[in-house]
Amino acid sequence: MKSHPKSLTRARRIMNNTLQLFWSGGLHIAKIFILHKKISS
Repeated sequence: MKSHPKSLTRARRIMNNTLQLFWSGGLHIAKIFILHKKISS
C-alpha cells in the first residue's frame, strides 16, 4: 500500500538536508575545537 508518496519523498529530502546541515556544522565545531586545543596546549 502506497500512501502519499510525494509527502514521503519531501520529508526524506528535508531530513537529508537537516542531517547535512548538522554534519557540516558538527565538522566545523570539531575543527574549531581541535584548533583551540592545539593553541591552548
